[in-house]
Amino acid sequence: MKLIQFNLNRLDKTQLEQQDIEYKHIIDYEIVRGAVCSLIFKLSRQEKLVDSKQQEIIQKNINKLIYIRDHLQIQDHSSIQNIMSEIRLVEF
Repeated sequence: MKLIQFNLNRLDKTQLEQQDIEYKHIIDYEIVRGAVCSLIFKLSRQEKLVDSKQQEIIQKNINKLIYIRDHLQIQDHSSIQNIMSEIRLVEF
C-alpha cells in the first residue's frame, strides 16, 4: 500500500489536470453544487402542487439543473460565477 503524502504548505492550491485550482474555487464549486441540488429539491416539491402544464415546465427546469449539476467542473470558474449569480435571484 502506497502512503499518500500531503504538502501542507500548499493546502490553498491543488493541481487538477495541470491547472492550478485555488481553495476558493473549490469552495465556490461546492456552494454552487449545493445550491443547485437545493433548487432541484425545491422545484420537485413545487411540482406536486401545480397543474399538469406547470408540472411540465418545472420538470424541464429540473432536467436543466440536473444537467448543470452533473457537468459542472471546478476549473470552469466563469460558469460557476454565472450560475451563482442566477441562483441568487431565486428565493429559497
